[in-house]
Amino acid sequence: MITIGTDTVSSTGGEIRAVEKREVEKMMSCKGPDRGYFVYQCPKCGVVIEKSLGCNSRLCSGW
Repeated sequence: MITIGTDTVSSTGGEIRAVEKREVEKMMSCKGPDRGYFVYQCPKCGVVIEKSLGCNSRLCSGW
């Protein structure tokens, strides 16, 4: 069983496959600080933009 918030998720047969667990863990860490990020700075105005790295999960919407 995998618990996400108050929801419990299980696959057919009650067993969670390793691939299912990996994909959920990827999505839960998506764009988190431990995944890293790029820093862009405009050479003209100096504005700094940080772009977090996503999880690259096939299930992730990328938001």
